[in-house]
Amino acid sequence: MTLKSLSKNYDCLTPEERFRLILAASGRGDEVEGERLTRAGKRITMSVQDHAPFARAFAELDSFTFIEAVEDASRYYDAYGRVIAALGPSVDEIARRAAQCGEAKDKTAAPEGRGDAGVCKDPSSAPRWKRYVDQARALGYVMLSKVDGWQQFCEEMTVPPFFTWKVFPGYDRLQGRLDHARKYGFSHEELLSWLNGTHPDGKPELKKVSLNFAAIAAANMAAFRERVRFWGG
Repeated sequence: MTLKSLSKNYDCLTPEERFRLILAASGRGDEVEGERLTRAGKRITMSVQDHAPFARAFAELDSFTFIEAVEDASRYYDAYGRVIAALGPSVDEIARRAAQCGEAKDKTAAPEGRGDAGVCKDPSSAPRWKRYVDQARALGYVMLSKVDGWQQFCEEMTVPPFFTWKVFPGYDRLQGRLDHARKYGFSHEELLSWLNGTHPDGKPELKKVSLNFAAIAAANMAAFRERVRFWGG
């Protein structure tokens, strides 16, 4: 039996059988087969309450944001793991060492080559462990920006931001990483200084960091509206 003749019998399959075959086709990258199976299905009519498109859109965005936050938290933790491998002390001790130069009030109080903001003026000349710390602190800033952006989005929607996250596996561990990053991660000013210090020679200095919680909140709102339209809202 040829593939063409076989496809004519797709309508004899049960909905569950077609669903399984569609997933299998997607898994092997066979878009043509997946489309044939999809077209073979019958249409059904569903009735939902009129707020359902908004609920579906929010649920999708909520789950995706949590997964992304957990991944960012893992990257942050792994970055400090590289520091530990290079230096040896505990994560908190390393983070305290990095934060100390941010607390210094003058250049004499900070180690050589390090500015008042806790960022090396010449990152390429910094010891390896310090470069790793800076990278970890930058990842902490990214993680916090995304989570704070989600919180800002939810506040604009007047909905609680983390009420579903609390039942997800990994929430407590994520909260621990966030608390650590709030204490030791880069501030906006420190990140800007670090980025300018790592810029190639001849490149103009950055005046601001485009990634911030306000930009993330706006992106979340745009994604939410797009998904609402997808679901018929």
